[in-house]
Parts: sequence; structure tokens; C-alpha cells
Amino acid sequence: MTAPANVTFRIRRYDPASQQPPTWEDVTIPYTHGMTVLDGLRVIKETRSATSPGARRAGWAYAGHAACSSTGTRASPATRR
Repeated sequence: MTAPANVTFRIRRYDPASQQPPTWEDVTIPYTHGMTVLDGLRVIKETRSATSPGARRAGWAYAGHAACSSTGTRASPATRR
């Protein structure tokens, strides 16, 4: 099995100040061998922050703070003890 050339993240965006419902955005980035979900989020942050609405808000500062597994369950350091 060969690794994919790209991976797509589906990100839910919500801006409470806009009074609009949350939206989904698909972001495709190049895949690198050994990449984790957190690595992918960092790539998205570094390459999309300047153009993404709301990207400069505090939410980006916490990306990865409480990491989640590929199944979507929270896996914070406190629960791993």
C-alpha cells in the first residue's frame, strides 16, 4: 500500500460574532511520511492563517492543546496517566 500524495481535513468553522451557523471547510495539504493529525493542523495553521477568516483568533492558539485521536475522542495528557 502506498501513502496518499495529499490528505484532506474537514474543519468545522464557527464565528460567534457573525451570527451565522457553523460551516465546514475542506482543506487539502500534501502528505508526508509519518504525518500525524496534529502535524496536519500545524501545516494548515502555517499556510492558511493569513487568509482564513478568524484564523488569528485565540482558537488557533489552542490547536492541539487537547489533542484528539483519529476516532475523534479526546486524548489529553491528563487522561493518559
